[in-house]
Amino acid sequence: MTYYLERSLFPLVKQVIKDDGYLFFETFYKQKAAGNEHISNQYKLESNELLKEFSEWKILFFEENEQEGRQTIFCQKIQKSIG
Repeated sequence: MTYYLERSLFPLVKQVIKDDGYLFFETFYKQKAAGNEHISNQYKLESNELLKEFSEWKILFFEENEQEGRQTIFCQKIQKSIG
């Protein structure tokens, strides 16, 4: 998913991705020096928001690019162990 943020979809995304499946997500985050002031804050992530949201997944890559004002995550859904 790129440059689209609808937080209410996070639970659905987590549900539809199969165990051992991957997620790539990149969108704007609240960074004042980024030059993305024309985008409403409701469509910008908080700092480390994707890390917190997908903390139970295996994080393969994460970046907050302050110059571009974007947050990127690539992660893998870990199979939940039974027991």
